Order: sequence, then structure tokens, then C-alpha cells
Amino acid sequence: MSSNNDEHDDDRDSSFTHRFFQHVEASLDDYISELGQAVAIPSISSDLPNHGKDILKMMEWTRDYVETLGGTARLLPNPKKVDADGNELPPILLAEFRADDGDVTSSSSSSSSSSSWQDRKTVCCYA
Repeated sequence: MSSNNDEHDDDRDSSFTHRFFQHVEASLDDYISELGQAVAIPSISSDLPNHGKDILKMMEWTRDYVETLGGTARLLPNPKKVDADGNELPPILLAEFRADDGDVTSSSSSSSSSSSWQDRKTVCCYA
């Protein structure tokens, strides 16, 4: 037997999925353009001696892009400093997208059925 809350969650998930794919479809040209910008940077991490500057450029591009999307990002010094061949290692990119209270909507007045923003997932990325 399905509870009323489960049905509400299924409706909300279905609505979100529909809106998500509508957004992706409407933004496809933008996504392709942004992907083109990213892949135009020859950041070949397996060739650090020849592409160290490109790797850093890609990390800076990614940091800026994360910030454009509303996340926070920063480049941190790599504690290892150099690889086995003595090549300077690029910094570490730490990015985070936090859920906020604007993300939570609930039509129910019951506090047990609504989630707080603290319960929402936070995405942390590093490279």
C-alpha cells in the first residue's frame, strides 16, 4: 500500500523530471557552445610538461563556470607540488554547489513531510 506522501513524492519527481528535460532541450545550443569552449582548451593531463599551462587554463575556466552557475570554487595549492619527473603539478580545484532554502517547496503544512534545506544534497567536486 502506497502512502499519500509517496504519491506526492512521485508526482513531484515526475514534474521535476519533465521540467528538467524541457530546460535541457531549450538550452541545448548553450550547452553545446559551453562544451565547445571547454574542449577547445588542450588540457592533456597525461602530458604535463607540454600542457601544464593549458591544464591551469582549463581549471580556471571550470572555476569561473562553476561560479557562473551559482556555485563556489577555488584553486588550492597541490600539496604534492611536483610529480615523479619533477614537473610542477597543477592546483586542486574545489567546487561546491549548496542547496538553499529557495529549493524547498511543499504544499503540506506538516513539518514531517517537508524537508529543510539542510537535508538537501550538497555537491562537492574536485579535480
